[in-house]
Amino acid sequence: MLPDPTDRLRFRAMRASDLDDVAALLGDPRVMTYYPAPKNRDEAAAWIDANQRRYAADGHGLWIIETHDGAFVGDCGLTWQRVGGERKLEVGYHVRADLQGRGYATEAAVACRDLAVTATDAVELVAIVHPDNAASRRVAERVGMTDVGLDRDSAPSRRLLGMSLAARRTPQAFLTEYARLTDAHDLRRLAPLIAADATYWFTDGSHTGRDEILRAIALTFDTIPDEDYVITDIEWVAASLDLAVARYRFSWRGTVHGEAAEGARRGTNVMMRRAGSWVMTHEHLST
Repeated sequence: MLPDPTDRLRFRAMRASDLDDVAALLGDPRVMTYYPAPKNRDEAAAWIDANQRRYAADGHGLWIIETHDGAFVGDCGLTWQRVGGERKLEVGYHVRADLQGRGYATEAAVACRDLAVTATDAVELVAIVHPDNAASRRVAERVGMTDVGLDRDSAPSRRLLGMSLAARRTPQAFLTEYARLTDAHDLRRLAPLIAADATYWFTDGSHTGRDEILRAIALTFDTIPDEDYVITDIEWVAASLDLAVARYRFSWRGTVHGEAAEGARRGTNVMMRRAGSWVMTHEHLST
């Protein structure tokens, strides 16, 4: 499993013979500014060994990135990390200090993101960034990630950026992820799945624009804090490469003003693919 070559870069597995290059990369204080310390040669050898084990266990890890004529650029790839007690797929990247600022990290990270979409079953891709590392954060944002918040379970705390991989797959996977995040009351991750110009129709009227829609959803979450939300009986009215329409039955149960309550209604959602990702453009919840 390797990402596809890009216009300027290609990927390959790390080898023991890469030790000089990897040790120079990870031993450079400029590259490792936001790590506890640069790595010594033994630690660089362990880094190569750890990624070779990842290839065998997971089918992916950090790969060597190099130009098409074989010049060493750095490493980039996909690794499983523990974040807030959960196992999440991370895209990581390191570029030689003298080659930084040329877009290599973004180019490589985008190729890794695309591989994560097609070759893994992960529902989310994240980047774990030191709060002061603005350059790394910009790379994650160019890949399509948004700020999820601080991982305060780590010491020191780390900033987490993330994106839904389901949003780049099929509309069916996208709707499943959308319903999962709704059930989890996860507004941060739900927000990027809603189009900026979306229009929703709820029982209290219509709402236009992502911010207004999120405020309406947040009010529902506050009203039913323990809500259990499920969609069933999905009927795909349309499903093309760029447009999909689904009708379904949704049900909920929870506590409203201290009293147990539940309900079931019909919903219709319109999804469109924009810039390679599915987004919700319309939602109509009816009786």
